[in-house]
Amino acid sequence: MTAPDTSAHGDVGTGGTIIHRKAQVGKAEHQARAMSLAKALRLTLARVSDDLFDMSMAVIGVRTEKCAGDDLSGKLSDPGLLMLLDGPARSRAAAVFDPTLVGALIQQQTMGKVLKDTGDSARAMTPTDAAVCAPFLNAVLERAAPLPEDTDDQRLIAGYRFGAWVEDARVLGMALEAADYQVVQVQLDIAGGLRQGRLLLCMPQAEALSETLDAPSSIESGMQGAAVQQPSEILSETVQNLKAELRISLVQLKMPLRAVGALEVGS
Repeated sequence: MTAPDTSAHGDVGTGGTIIHRKAQVGKAEHQARAMSLAKALRLTLARVSDDLFDMSMAVIGVRTEKCAGDDLSGKLSDPGLLMLLDGPARSRAAAVFDPTLVGALIQQQTMGKVLKDTGDSARAMTPTDAAVCAPFLNAVLERAAPLPEDTDDQRLIAGYRFGAWVEDARVLGMALEAADYQVVQVQLDIAGGLRQGRLLLCMPQAEALSETLDAPSSIESGMQGAAVQQPSEILSETVQNLKAELRISLVQLKMPLRAVGALEVGS
């Protein structure tokens, strides 16, 4: 009796293994070339800083993690410029610029150059800081949103813009109501190594947007003391809107008190 020929089955098994390996290699190569959210932020931050401020900026690293809404307070506790973002379906997100990044943006716009970080203690952030940084943040979010290939990555940042400056991290945390957030931490090299800053984005998960409700009136009242009006798009408009008091001394006279008391309008 002739033994059955099993070579065909062996060839099929070997061929299947080879095809599987090729598919895995092809998938890995595609993923390496694919435009992820991290890559989109790398490209966009460099381009926006150059286009808007003529300043060099490079992303050192991007780290993302999921975080429950109740645990966000720990992410917002570090010193920095706190900004509330308005998004689709009345959703809310948050962005935090660390003091080093804020200082670099202000120096570039006011002096035309970035100075080396001296390591001084962080000062309190102001509405003027928000007015300077908001156009940069808006441009980054707008340009980066359509770049990722994954639609979930696109939806994560699409449609969000600066909403208000917030003075207190507790108030900002109260305004963020989604169940889950994607926290994106971006480490930045600024002006060829003169400074290293950090940008933090707390974006609601796409699937949680439908569950996002309007903030309670207590939160809205709490925000009134911490938020400011929409910022001017350019620094000159911001400066023109600032209140200034000018006092000029034209002359100094020595007079007895009796003479001063007798002065009238027109004297």
